[in-house]
Amino acid sequence: MQLTGKFRALALSTDADWANIKLSMTATGAIDHVANKLIDDFRALGAGAVILEESYLDRDFSDDFTKFYAGVFRAHHKVCQRWHFFTSDLVKIAAAGAIYEGLEILSRQKKYLGFIVTRPLEHAPIARAVIACDTGKWPERQVLISAEHEVHLLGARMIVRGIPFTQQDTQVGACAQAAIWMAGRHLHTKHRERWYSTSAITEAAVRHESYMSDRLPYGSDGLSALNIGSALRAMGREPIIYAARIDQGELRWPDHFRPEEIIHRFVDSGIPVILGLRPWSPDDASYHAVVAVGRVLGGPERHSEGSTVAAYCPAFLVNDDQIGSCVRIPVGGNEEGDTPYNVRDHVHYLMIPMPTKVYLNADTAERLGRDMLSRYVDRWEEFRDAYRDKLGTSVNDGEAFVRDVRNGQVLARTYLTYGWRYKERALRNTHPAVVIQNIATMLLPRFVWVVEFGTVEELSYPNVANGRIRAHAVFDATASQYRESKLLCHAPGYLRLLTHAEDVYAPYSDDTVCIKDDTSYVPKPLD
Repeated sequence: MQLTGKFRALALSTDADWANIKLSMTATGAIDHVANKLIDDFRALGAGAVILEESYLDRDFSDDFTKFYAGVFRAHHKVCQRWHFFTSDLVKIAAAGAIYEGLEILSRQKKYLGFIVTRPLEHAPIARAVIACDTGKWPERQVLISAEHEVHLLGARMIVRGIPFTQQDTQVGACAQAAIWMAGRHLHTKHRERWYSTSAITEAAVRHESYMSDRLPYGSDGLSALNIGSALRAMGREPIIYAARIDQGELRWPDHFRPEEIIHRFVDSGIPVILGLRPWSPDDASYHAVVAVGRVLGGPERHSEGSTVAAYCPAFLVNDDQIGSCVRIPVGGNEEGDTPYNVRDHVHYLMIPMPTKVYLNADTAERLGRDMLSRYVDRWEEFRDAYRDKLGTSVNDGEAFVRDVRNGQVLARTYLTYGWRYKERALRNTHPAVVIQNIATMLLPRFVWVVEFGTVEELSYPNVANGRIRAHAVFDATASQYRESKLLCHAPGYLRLLTHAEDVYAPYSDDTVCIKDDTSYVPKPLD
């Protein structure tokens, strides 16, 4: 493939080709380990060619350049480069007619693997990167925080699904700004929320008059949890924080909080989670921030009574601006990972950028879900005897499920979703007609918490991705009172509906529907 002007097509067929690409990532040819990791990821995905835009104006770096680099004594320029990776060797593009048509064909065939934008900074060359996450290369690694990124090249409109990555430049931002940027850029791409550059994030974080630092420019030495929260609020989110206390050098989380379960609930909801990490090396006194974007399935069975599907998640995927994109952080110190830190020993706090008008917490929703399930279990024999002639096969299913609950063999999965999306999934699921009819006519709020329940056998790895659900409960995420949040509970043979009365001062109506020949159903798929 022949290109002219400021574009070059390069083959990636030999070790020398890949070595040259790594040397070209920085203006001076110096090796950067973050750039190397990204390039190794593209190679692992089967990249066979790259198109280089030698002159590219990046909106993010242009903003940083205007607000900082243009004002310092040393001369800088703002022209970046953008590298596009493909599985194809690009030879067939010329035969397809116009170049843009060939590129769009490759995109539709999922042969476009993403891009890297390099900026003219020797110490931090990676401005932005997106690597395709839907190739199926590592099926046990599920990137749950992803969106379709639209890319324009040589007149072609290409799409790559992934999570944005950036590298801190230590001048206008540190690891905290990088983590906020990665979370915020995903929310902008996925939900069309506010666009913020690294410089704008720093300005929002240090806006308080009380902010002081021993290093200028402000924010270049990092941000506190308070500053991170300020930036997230400026970006249109409502941050909440979960934190451990430090007791004699050890992290102590509240008894009812397990950090891995908290991370799983929100990442499974499509909400990126910022992890505040305490130092893991005696030679380093600095905190670090990364953003959780997915999970790894498998690993040892750690389930116990009251467990969640996080028990079968030995590691999470995080974007670490000092290591790379979608690297594995193990839950404990004994599990395999890519980082020198792990969740249980090093995560001091979790910062979650919640959407506005979500007032019910995830852990509260899960606790209420377990309460509603316990009510079903406690009253099962009475309910079964009263409706035995109307339950059909639901009798046997209910007996088996109640037995599993009492034996501690049921896992919970809690996630936030839109009310309309929950209804859409339910109507397309394998529910009996009476369940579908009742859900279809329900009035639902904008956001709901859903708590799904399934057996250990059906939801443990490797079945978790294709498991079955036996029961679920739905809660109004916009409710501030626990009792008013309950909307629905479904279990074998049983559907409990709590709906608004016409009189706004009247209590909820609480109705139970008997379901004949009830069935299990599929869990929420990956969004």
